[in-house]
Amino acid sequence: MDLGADGMLLVGGEGPSRQTLEGLVGSVRYVIAADSGFDLALRLKLVPDLLVGDLDSVSSSARLESFPGQRVERYPADKEETDTEIGLRLFRQMGFRRVALVGGGAGRLDHLLGILALFERDYHPLFWLTAAEHVQPIEGEFQFEGWQGQTVSFFPLGEGAGT
Repeated sequence: MDLGADGMLLVGGEGPSRQTLEGLVGSVRYVIAADSGFDLALRLKLVPDLLVGDLDSVSSSARLESFPGQRVERYPADKEETDTEIGLRLFRQMGFRRVALVGGGAGRLDHLLGILALFERDYHPLFWLTAAEHVQPIEGEFQFEGWQGQTVSFFPLGEGAGT
């Protein structure tokens, strides 16, 4: 799958298989893992370029300790942004325009709603992939290919949506 992303932000929660991500992995220039997105990176056999967040949810402290310290940006637990928001902000600061969000499925409802709310911002993910879902904003017309027999749902976001 290559949908034109140049960055990939891995977050905690269920994510797609490595096979599903093969085209995406080959096309992105930079990978950030946000907190337990590091666990997803390990499962997918990906080495992130940067690990960010308070890192309170990473399951393997030994793997975390062996990760190069110069590629870790640790934040306090009491902060104004979620770990996902930090990763997305860093991508924006680095000039990345098309970031894929990977993971975040089957988790807590507040986390799911928080990720969904990212799509209402000026700088938002290009798309979001979980273990079972593909979420992306659509403006104007969109042609679906290869989705025959799949469930497709539409939800309006922001002011004026659905008009």
